[in-house]
Amino acid sequence: MILFFKGLAIGFAMAVPVGPVGLLCIRHTLNHGLKSGLLSGLGAALADAVFGGVAGAGLSSVADLLFGFEDQLRLGGGIFLILLGLRTFLKASIPPDAPTPTHGAVATAFLLTITNPMTLLAFLGFFVTFDVVAEGGEWRHIAVLVAAIFVGSGLWWCLLCTGVVELRRRIDESLMVWINRCSAVAIAGFGTVVLINALL
Repeated sequence: MILFFKGLAIGFAMAVPVGPVGLLCIRHTLNHGLKSGLLSGLGAALADAVFGGVAGAGLSSVADLLFGFEDQLRLGGGIFLILLGLRTFLKASIPPDAPTPTHGAVATAFLLTITNPMTLLAFLGFFVTFDVVAEGGEWRHIAVLVAAIFVGSGLWWCLLCTGVVELRRRIDESLMVWINRCSAVAIAGFGTVVLINALL
């Protein structure tokens, strides 16, 4: 139980900082409702669980592989964010009959999270801080840790999306267009920074 609560805290703490995935989740919730936002959060939580599992299991070969392709992953992630930002800006006005993203929302958030190997380092840092050890590499301890990280991350996305839904009721359509445009610029900005770092 102690391991579970530590994993829960780590998963929650990893999800809280607002980055491109957070903006994506907020945008999906504002434009398409709670379900779409939660699906984006699910994708991010799944990626967090994967990184947590790798860190908890001490899979150095997987970590080495990820960091071996760090520049390529950052390059791909940066380009993806810029294209996503441009697409969001050009479609700032969402028609009322627009379809709700489902699998695409999960996949997009998962890819954005998993293409950042630095997340793995952040997990390792949290594991040291919280003195988390998947005892002896036992799979049952690793499974508990991964499940806890997923639940903790998912808890944050649920809280965020619920808050955004409440906010949405107070926003008119003209303001929504500007919110979408601002989030598009921010997402593209994140992508530009990632791309520059990958090329330097």
